[in-house]
Amino acid sequence: MSMRPQPAGPRAGPGLAPSLPLWLRAVLWCQALFWGAWWIGYLWLPEGILRGKLIAAQLPIDHLPFLPRTLAVIGYNLLWMLLFAVWANRVQVRRWPLGLTAVNAMWLIFGLLLGTNSFGVPRPAPLRPTLDGFLLRPGVMELSAYLLAAIATASTGRVNQLEWLSGWAERLEPSPLRRRDWLLLAVALLLLVTAAVREVISWCNVTGGC
Repeated sequence: MSMRPQPAGPRAGPGLAPSLPLWLRAVLWCQALFWGAWWIGYLWLPEGILRGKLIAAQLPIDHLPFLPRTLAVIGYNLLWMLLFAVWANRVQVRRWPLGLTAVNAMWLIFGLLLGTNSFGVPRPAPLRPTLDGFLLRPGVMELSAYLLAAIATASTGRVNQLEWLSGWAERLEPSPLRRRDWLLLAVALLLLVTAAVREVISWCNVTGGC
């Protein structure tokens, strides 16, 4: 590993012009992957193919009343956001924060879940990709929170790996979070709480629980 400190700010991200701001490249990638996966799942994949296969589906919280269940959902999403959107940004690959890569993957998986109707409480039929369907899903708020957190902490990288499959790396000098970064993190936390409340209310309405 090269020991020369380098600026932590990401430069060229994969696939899109490096002249675009990081936040815009991140949003474009997430939305392209999400909508593409949603259409693929809706048109070509078997319904329910991913049901029960993700970690969230294994959480033993179905029996909990409203408040403990809501707190459990908040805690789970907060843990994932801290691990995969914030802490992962300590590593960059080709100056692209690893947390943004993880968030991209989450948006893609969520699109597949929507397209194949693979949620624990499924709809009567797979949801056709529409803007209304996009805006009404609590998962969109959760993933938006992950994205905001990853963008806010993109400058905290400590190591830049030069290639995805290469062991060569260089040390980076992380930049402190600015006021707008802390604001983005606060908005991300608010989105997580709001999404958890909406998700549990929706679950209670469908199952008759709580």
